[in-house]
Amino acid sequence: MKSANIQYLPGVDHLRGVAALLIVLYHGVQLYSHRLLYGAPFDPGKWPETRNPLWTPVVEGHTAVALFMVLSGFIFTYGARDSDLVYGKFLRNRVLRIFPLYLTLLFVGAYTYRDRFTPGGLFQTLFLLENLPGRLNAGPFSEMFWTITVEFQFYLLFPFLLLFARRYGARYLLGLMALFTVFRAMAYLSGAEVRDVAYWTLVGRLDQFALGMLAGLAYARQQGSRGQAAAAAGLPGLWRFLAAGLLTMASLHVFHVGGGWPRTGAHWIFWPTWEGTCWAAVILTYLPLSARVPGGLSRALCAVGTLSYSIYLLHYVLLSLSAERGIYLTGLPFSPLVSALLNAGLVLLPVTLLVSAMTYHLIEKPFLELRVRYRKEPNAAVPHAAVPHAAVPAESA
Repeated sequence: MKSANIQYLPGVDHLRGVAALLIVLYHGVQLYSHRLLYGAPFDPGKWPETRNPLWTPVVEGHTAVALFMVLSGFIFTYGARDSDLVYGKFLRNRVLRIFPLYLTLLFVGAYTYRDRFTPGGLFQTLFLLENLPGRLNAGPFSEMFWTITVEFQFYLLFPFLLLFARRYGARYLLGLMALFTVFRAMAYLSGAEVRDVAYWTLVGRLDQFALGMLAGLAYARQQGSRGQAAAAAGLPGLWRFLAAGLLTMASLHVFHVGGGWPRTGAHWIFWPTWEGTCWAAVILTYLPLSARVPGGLSRALCAVGTLSYSIYLLHYVLLSLSAERGIYLTGLPFSPLVSALLNAGLVLLPVTLLVSAMTYHLIEKPFLELRVRYRKEPNAAVPHAAVPHAAVPAESA
Protein backbone atom coordinates (compact mmCIF):
# COMPACT_ATOMS: atom_id res chain seq x y z
CA MET A 1 0.00 0.00 0.00
CA LYS A 2 1.46 3.34 -1.05
CA SER A 3 1.95 6.23 1.34
CA ALA A 4 3.60 9.64 1.34
CA ASN A 5 5.50 8.59 4.47
CA ILE A 6 7.32 5.51 3.19
CA GLN A 7 9.08 4.06 0.19
CA TYR A 8 6.73 1.57 -1.45
CA LEU A 9 7.93 -2.04 -1.47
CA PRO A 10 5.72 -4.24 -3.69
CA GLY A 11 7.23 -7.33 -2.09
CA VAL A 12 5.74 -6.33 1.26
CA ASP A 13 2.29 -6.18 -0.34
CA HIS A 14 2.98 -9.61 -1.89
CA LEU A 15 3.66 -11.07 1.54
CA ARG A 16 0.73 -9.26 3.11
CA GLY A 17 -1.50 -10.66 0.38
CA VAL A 18 -0.19 -14.18 0.96
CA ALA A 19 -0.84 -13.82 4.71
CA ALA A 20 -4.41 -12.66 4.08
CA LEU A 21 -5.09 -15.55 1.69
CA LEU A 22 -3.59 -18.03 4.16
CA ILE A 23 -5.88 -16.80 6.95
CA VAL A 24 -8.94 -17.24 4.71
CA LEU A 25 -7.91 -20.78 3.74
CA TYR A 26 -7.00 -21.69 7.32
CA HIS A 27 -10.31 -20.68 8.84
CA GLY A 28 -12.20 -22.06 5.86
CA VAL A 29 -10.59 -25.48 6.21
CA GLN A 30 -11.22 -25.51 9.95
CA LEU A 31 -14.92 -24.62 9.82
CA TYR A 32 -15.91 -26.36 6.60
CA SER A 33 -14.12 -29.61 7.47
CA HIS A 34 -15.96 -29.81 10.80
CA ARG A 35 -19.28 -29.25 9.05
CA LEU A 36 -18.46 -31.94 6.49
CA LEU A 37 -17.12 -34.43 9.04
CA TYR A 38 -19.34 -33.88 12.07
CA GLY A 39 -22.18 -31.65 10.89
CA ALA A 40 -21.29 -29.33 13.77
CA PRO A 41 -19.47 -26.03 14.44
CA PHE A 42 -15.71 -26.00 14.83
CA ASP A 43 -14.36 -27.70 17.95
CA PRO A 44 -10.65 -27.16 18.79
CA GLY A 45 -10.72 -30.52 20.56
CA LYS A 46 -11.07 -32.13 17.12
CA TRP A 47 -8.19 -30.29 15.49
CA PRO A 48 -7.47 -31.55 11.95
CA GLU A 49 -4.40 -33.77 11.75
CA THR A 50 -2.09 -34.40 8.83
CA ARG A 51 1.25 -36.10 8.25
CA ASN A 52 1.72 -34.27 4.97
CA PRO A 53 3.98 -31.23 5.50
CA LEU A 54 2.41 -29.51 2.48
CA TRP A 55 -0.88 -29.37 4.38
CA THR A 56 0.63 -28.03 7.58
CA PRO A 57 0.75 -24.31 6.62
CA VAL A 58 -3.02 -24.44 6.02
CA VAL A 59 -3.96 -26.57 9.04
CA GLU A 60 -1.76 -24.36 11.25
CA GLY A 61 -2.54 -21.24 9.19
CA HIS A 62 -2.80 -19.11 12.33
CA THR A 63 0.91 -18.59 11.64
CA ALA A 64 -0.17 -15.91 9.16
CA VAL A 65 -0.81 -13.68 12.19
CA ALA A 66 2.86 -14.00 13.09
CA LEU A 67 3.78 -13.01 9.53
CA PHE A 68 1.57 -9.92 9.81
CA MET A 69 3.24 -8.98 13.11
CA VAL A 70 6.77 -9.39 11.75
CA LEU A 71 5.82 -7.42 8.63
CA SER A 72 4.57 -4.55 10.79
CA GLY A 73 7.83 -4.30 12.69
CA PHE A 74 9.78 -4.61 9.44
CA ILE A 75 8.10 -1.91 7.38
CA PHE A 76 7.92 0.55 10.27
CA THR A 77 11.63 0.22 10.90
CA TYR A 78 12.77 0.03 7.28
CA GLY A 79 10.95 3.25 6.47
CA ALA A 80 12.22 5.09 9.52
CA ARG A 81 15.73 5.68 8.20
CA ASP A 82 17.21 9.10 9.02
CA SER A 83 13.90 10.73 9.93
CA ASP A 84 12.10 12.04 12.96
CA LEU A 85 8.51 11.39 13.90
CA VAL A 86 5.86 13.85 15.00
CA TYR A 87 4.20 11.51 17.45
CA GLY A 88 0.73 13.08 17.40
CA LYS A 89 0.54 13.02 13.61
CA PHE A 90 1.76 9.46 13.56
CA LEU A 91 -0.98 8.35 15.97
CA ARG A 92 -3.55 10.30 13.94
CA ASN A 93 -2.57 8.24 10.90
CA ARG A 94 -2.80 5.00 12.86
CA VAL A 95 -6.31 5.89 14.05
CA LEU A 96 -7.36 6.77 10.50
CA ARG A 97 -5.96 3.45 9.32
CA ILE A 98 -7.57 1.20 11.90
CA PHE A 99 -10.68 2.70 13.41
CA PRO A 100 -13.10 3.41 10.53
CA LEU A 101 -13.56 -0.26 9.57
CA TYR A 102 -13.06 -1.45 13.15
CA LEU A 103 -15.86 0.79 14.45
CA THR A 104 -18.12 -0.04 11.52
CA LEU A 105 -17.95 -3.77 12.23
CA LEU A 106 -18.15 -3.19 15.98
CA PHE A 107 -21.46 -1.36 15.76
CA VAL A 108 -22.92 -3.60 13.05
CA GLY A 109 -22.09 -6.55 15.31
CA ALA A 110 -23.49 -4.84 18.41
CA TYR A 111 -26.78 -4.11 16.67
CA THR A 112 -26.89 -7.64 15.22
CA TYR A 113 -26.29 -9.33 18.60
CA ARG A 114 -28.23 -6.91 20.80
CA ASP A 115 -28.79 -9.49 23.54
CA ARG A 116 -25.04 -9.63 24.15
CA PHE A 117 -24.57 -5.89 24.52
CA THR A 118 -23.10 -4.43 27.71
CA PRO A 119 -21.94 -0.81 28.16
CA GLY A 120 -18.76 -2.01 29.87
CA GLY A 121 -18.02 -4.39 27.03
CA LEU A 122 -18.50 -1.62 24.48
CA PHE A 123 -16.21 0.72 26.43
CA GLN A 124 -13.54 -1.98 26.71
CA THR A 125 -13.66 -2.82 23.01
CA LEU A 126 -13.63 0.85 21.97
CA PHE A 127 -10.41 1.29 23.94
CA LEU A 128 -8.83 -1.76 22.27
CA LEU A 129 -8.79 -4.10 25.25
CA GLU A 130 -10.36 -6.85 23.20
CA ASN A 131 -8.08 -9.62 24.44
CA LEU A 132 -9.18 -9.35 28.08
CA PRO A 133 -12.31 -10.77 29.75
CA GLY A 134 -15.37 -8.53 29.56
CA ARG A 135 -15.09 -7.49 25.92
CA LEU A 136 -18.19 -6.91 23.83
CA ASN A 137 -19.15 -10.16 22.13
CA ALA A 138 -20.36 -9.10 18.71
CA GLY A 139 -20.29 -12.63 17.31
CA PRO A 140 -18.18 -13.17 14.19
CA PHE A 141 -18.04 -9.41 13.62
CA SER A 142 -15.59 -9.06 16.51
CA GLU A 143 -13.85 -12.43 16.18
CA MET A 144 -10.67 -10.96 14.71
CA PHE A 145 -10.49 -7.81 16.84
CA TRP A 146 -7.93 -9.22 19.26
CA THR A 147 -5.12 -8.75 16.74
CA ILE A 148 -6.03 -5.08 16.33
CA THR A 149 -5.56 -4.67 20.08
CA VAL A 150 -2.08 -6.21 19.88
CA GLU A 151 -1.14 -4.15 16.81
CA PHE A 152 -2.24 -0.85 18.32
CA GLN A 153 -0.38 -1.52 21.55
CA PHE A 154 2.72 -1.99 19.42
CA TYR A 155 2.00 1.26 17.55
CA LEU A 156 2.02 3.11 20.86
CA LEU A 157 5.37 1.59 21.81
CA PHE A 158 7.17 1.57 18.49
CA PRO A 159 8.58 5.13 18.41
CA PHE A 160 10.27 4.49 21.74
CA LEU A 161 11.48 1.03 20.75
CA LEU A 162 13.06 2.48 17.64
CA LEU A 163 14.61 5.34 19.62
CA PHE A 164 16.17 2.89 22.06
CA ALA A 165 17.30 0.58 19.25
CA ARG A 166 19.08 3.52 17.63
CA ARG A 167 20.63 4.56 20.91
CA TYR A 168 21.72 1.14 22.21
CA GLY A 169 21.88 -0.90 19.01
CA ALA A 170 20.26 -4.19 18.03
CA ARG A 171 21.24 -5.65 21.39
CA TYR A 172 18.41 -3.63 22.93
CA LEU A 173 15.80 -5.48 20.84
CA LEU A 174 17.47 -8.82 21.53
CA GLY A 175 17.47 -8.04 25.24
CA LEU A 176 13.80 -7.08 25.08
CA MET A 177 12.97 -10.39 23.44
CA ALA A 178 14.88 -12.23 26.16
CA LEU A 179 13.01 -10.30 28.82
CA PHE A 180 9.61 -11.14 27.37
CA THR A 181 10.63 -14.79 27.15
CA VAL A 182 11.29 -14.57 30.88
CA PHE A 183 7.87 -12.96 31.37
CA ARG A 184 6.20 -15.86 29.56
CA ALA A 185 8.14 -18.31 31.71
CA MET A 186 6.98 -16.44 34.81
CA ALA A 187 3.38 -16.65 33.61
CA TYR A 188 3.79 -20.37 33.01
CA LEU A 189 5.27 -20.97 36.47
CA SER A 190 2.48 -18.88 37.99
CA GLY A 191 -0.06 -21.36 36.66
CA ALA A 192 -1.36 -19.27 33.76
CA GLU A 193 -2.23 -20.86 30.43
CA VAL A 194 0.99 -19.82 28.70
CA ARG A 195 -0.43 -20.59 25.25
CA ASP A 196 -3.07 -17.90 25.71
CA VAL A 197 -0.48 -15.44 27.00
CA ALA A 198 1.85 -16.19 24.09
CA TYR A 199 -0.79 -16.29 21.35
CA TRP A 200 -3.38 -13.64 22.20
CA THR A 201 -1.34 -10.86 23.82
CA LEU A 202 1.58 -8.51 23.31
CA VAL A 203 3.51 -10.51 25.92
CA GLY A 204 3.91 -13.19 23.27
CA ARG A 205 3.76 -11.10 20.12
CA LEU A 206 6.28 -8.40 21.02
CA ASP A 207 9.09 -10.78 20.06
CA GLN A 208 7.67 -10.99 16.56
CA PHE A 209 7.44 -7.21 16.19
CA ALA A 210 11.01 -6.90 17.48
CA LEU A 211 12.21 -9.52 15.01
CA GLY A 212 10.54 -7.53 12.26
CA MET A 213 12.40 -4.44 13.45
CA LEU A 214 15.70 -6.32 13.36
CA ALA A 215 14.87 -7.52 9.85
CA GLY A 216 14.08 -3.94 8.81
CA LEU A 217 17.45 -2.74 10.07
CA ALA A 218 19.22 -5.62 8.31
CA TYR A 219 17.41 -5.02 5.02
CA ALA A 220 18.24 -1.31 5.12
CA ARG A 221 21.93 -2.18 5.50
CA GLN A 222 21.68 -4.71 2.68
CA GLN A 223 20.10 -2.15 0.36
CA GLY A 224 22.89 0.24 1.23
CA SER A 225 25.43 -2.21 -0.19
CA ARG A 226 25.00 -2.74 -3.94
CA GLY A 227 27.09 -5.88 -3.89
CA GLN A 228 25.01 -7.48 -1.16
CA ALA A 229 21.75 -6.44 -2.82
CA ALA A 230 22.83 -7.92 -6.16
CA ALA A 231 23.88 -11.20 -4.54
CA ALA A 232 20.60 -11.42 -2.64
CA ALA A 233 18.62 -11.01 -5.87
CA GLY A 234 20.66 -13.61 -7.78
CA LEU A 235 20.81 -17.40 -7.68
CA PRO A 236 22.36 -17.49 -4.17
CA GLY A 237 19.44 -15.34 -3.01
CA LEU A 238 16.95 -17.80 -4.49
CA TRP A 239 18.55 -20.68 -2.61
CA ARG A 240 18.45 -18.66 0.62
CA PHE A 241 14.75 -17.95 0.10
CA LEU A 242 14.03 -21.63 -0.53
CA ALA A 243 15.98 -22.55 2.60
CA ALA A 244 14.02 -20.00 4.67
CA GLY A 245 10.73 -21.31 3.28
CA LEU A 246 11.65 -24.93 3.98
CA LEU A 247 12.75 -24.04 7.51
CA THR A 248 9.41 -22.33 8.14
CA MET A 249 7.41 -25.27 6.77
CA ALA A 250 9.49 -27.83 8.68
CA SER A 251 9.09 -25.88 11.92
CA LEU A 252 5.31 -25.67 11.45
CA HIS A 253 5.16 -29.38 10.69
CA VAL A 254 7.08 -30.31 13.85
CA PHE A 255 4.79 -27.95 15.78
CA HIS A 256 1.71 -29.61 14.26
CA VAL A 257 2.85 -33.20 14.75
CA GLY A 258 3.60 -32.33 18.35
CA GLY A 259 -0.04 -31.37 18.93
CA GLY A 260 -0.45 -28.10 17.05
CA TRP A 261 -2.25 -25.07 18.39
CA PRO A 262 -4.47 -26.95 20.89
CA ARG A 263 -1.52 -28.44 22.75
CA THR A 264 -0.59 -26.43 25.80
CA GLY A 265 2.75 -26.53 27.56
CA ALA A 266 6.06 -24.88 28.20
CA HIS A 267 7.03 -24.89 24.50
CA TRP A 268 4.76 -21.84 24.07
CA ILE A 269 7.34 -19.86 26.05
CA PHE A 270 9.69 -20.11 23.05
CA TRP A 271 7.41 -20.77 20.07
CA PRO A 272 6.50 -17.11 19.27
CA THR A 273 10.20 -16.22 19.03
CA TRP A 274 11.09 -19.13 16.78
CA GLU A 275 8.00 -18.64 14.60
CA GLY A 276 8.86 -14.95 14.19
CA THR A 277 12.48 -15.80 13.38
CA CYS A 278 11.36 -18.08 10.55
CA TRP A 279 9.10 -15.42 9.04
CA ALA A 280 11.77 -12.74 9.40
CA ALA A 281 14.08 -14.98 7.35
CA VAL A 282 11.39 -15.42 4.70
CA ILE A 283 10.90 -11.64 4.47
CA LEU A 284 14.61 -10.88 4.20
CA THR A 285 15.19 -13.48 1.50
CA TYR A 286 12.01 -12.85 -0.49
CA LEU A 287 12.11 -9.07 -0.89
CA PRO A 288 15.27 -8.98 -3.05
CA LEU A 289 13.60 -11.53 -5.36
CA SER A 290 10.16 -9.89 -5.45
CA ALA A 291 10.99 -7.72 -8.50
CA ARG A 292 11.26 -10.95 -10.54
CA VAL A 293 7.66 -11.98 -9.87
CA PRO A 294 5.72 -11.87 -13.18
CA GLY A 295 3.80 -8.63 -13.62
CA GLY A 296 0.30 -10.10 -13.57
CA LEU A 297 0.93 -12.14 -10.44
CA SER A 298 2.66 -9.19 -8.77
CA ARG A 299 -0.29 -6.89 -9.43
CA ALA A 300 -2.74 -9.50 -8.15
CA LEU A 301 -0.79 -10.04 -4.93
CA CYS A 302 -0.43 -6.28 -4.44
CA ALA A 303 -4.18 -5.88 -4.88
CA VAL A 304 -4.87 -8.56 -2.28
CA GLY A 305 -2.28 -6.96 0.00
CA THR A 306 -4.06 -3.62 -0.32
CA LEU A 307 -7.32 -5.27 0.73
CA SER A 308 -5.70 -7.38 3.46
CA TYR A 309 -7.11 -5.41 6.42
CA SER A 310 -10.67 -5.72 5.12
CA ILE A 311 -10.08 -9.37 4.22
CA TYR A 312 -8.79 -10.11 7.68
CA LEU A 313 -11.69 -8.53 9.55
CA LEU A 314 -14.49 -9.60 7.21
CA HIS A 315 -13.68 -13.14 6.16
CA TYR A 316 -14.76 -14.74 9.44
CA VAL A 317 -18.17 -13.06 9.29
CA LEU A 318 -18.77 -14.38 5.78
CA LEU A 319 -17.38 -17.80 6.67
CA SER A 320 -19.63 -18.13 9.71
CA LEU A 321 -22.70 -17.28 7.64
CA SER A 322 -21.68 -19.73 4.93
CA ALA A 323 -20.98 -22.59 7.36
CA GLU A 324 -24.06 -22.03 9.54
CA ARG A 325 -26.45 -21.61 6.61
CA GLY A 326 -25.06 -24.53 4.64
CA ILE A 327 -23.91 -22.33 1.75
CA TYR A 328 -21.03 -24.50 0.61
CA LEU A 329 -20.34 -27.40 -1.71
CA THR A 330 -21.18 -30.88 -0.40
CA GLY A 331 -20.83 -34.34 -1.86
CA LEU A 332 -17.42 -33.64 -3.38
CA PRO A 333 -15.45 -36.84 -4.17
CA PHE A 334 -12.51 -35.84 -2.02
CA SER A 335 -11.33 -36.11 1.56
CA PRO A 336 -12.90 -33.67 4.07
CA LEU A 337 -9.72 -31.54 4.14
CA VAL A 338 -9.54 -31.25 0.35
CA SER A 339 -13.28 -30.56 0.11
CA ALA A 340 -12.97 -27.89 2.81
CA LEU A 341 -10.02 -26.30 1.01
CA LEU A 342 -11.99 -26.20 -2.26
CA ASN A 343 -14.89 -24.55 -0.46
CA ALA A 344 -12.56 -22.00 1.08
CA GLY A 345 -11.05 -21.19 -2.30
CA LEU A 346 -14.15 -21.39 -4.51
CA VAL A 347 -16.95 -20.25 -2.20
CA LEU A 348 -15.50 -18.13 0.60
CA LEU A 349 -12.57 -16.37 -1.09
CA PRO A 350 -14.40 -14.76 -4.05
CA VAL A 351 -17.14 -13.35 -1.81
CA THR A 352 -14.57 -12.13 0.71
CA LEU A 353 -12.57 -10.35 -2.00
CA LEU A 354 -15.72 -8.70 -3.38
CA VAL A 355 -17.00 -7.44 -0.03
CA SER A 356 -13.48 -6.41 1.01
CA ALA A 357 -13.11 -4.34 -2.14
CA MET A 358 -16.34 -2.57 -1.22
CA THR A 359 -15.29 -1.84 2.36
CA TYR A 360 -11.83 -0.73 1.25
CA HIS A 361 -13.09 1.77 -1.31
CA LEU A 362 -16.10 3.00 0.68
CA ILE A 363 -14.75 2.95 4.26
CA GLU A 364 -10.97 2.52 4.39
CA LYS A 365 -9.71 4.54 1.43
CA PRO A 366 -11.57 7.84 2.08
CA PHE A 367 -10.08 7.96 5.58
CA LEU A 368 -6.66 6.86 4.38
CA GLU A 369 -6.64 9.91 2.11
CA LEU A 370 -6.93 12.11 5.21
CA ARG A 371 -3.55 10.95 6.49
CA VAL A 372 -0.81 13.52 6.89
CA ARG A 373 2.95 13.50 6.58
CA TYR A 374 4.53 12.95 9.97
CA ARG A 375 8.16 12.40 9.00
CA LYS A 376 10.73 15.15 9.43
CA GLU A 377 13.98 15.33 7.53
CA PRO A 378 17.03 14.66 9.73
CA ASN A 379 18.26 18.24 9.70
CA ALA A 380 14.86 19.87 10.03
CA ALA A 381 13.81 21.44 13.29
CA VAL A 382 11.86 19.01 15.41
CA PRO A 383 8.75 20.51 17.02
CA HIS A 384 7.92 20.08 20.66
CA ALA A 385 5.59 17.13 20.00
CA ALA A 386 8.19 15.12 18.09
CA VAL A 387 10.08 12.11 19.32
CA PRO A 388 13.69 12.53 18.13
CA HIS A 389 15.09 9.93 15.74
CA ALA A 390 11.91 7.85 15.66
CA ALA A 391 10.24 8.16 12.32
CA VAL A 392 7.67 5.41 11.99
CA PRO A 393 6.10 4.60 8.66
CA ALA A 394 3.44 2.02 9.34
CA GLU A 395 2.73 -0.80 6.95
CA SER A 396 0.04 1.48 5.49
CA ALA A 397 1.18 4.75 6.97
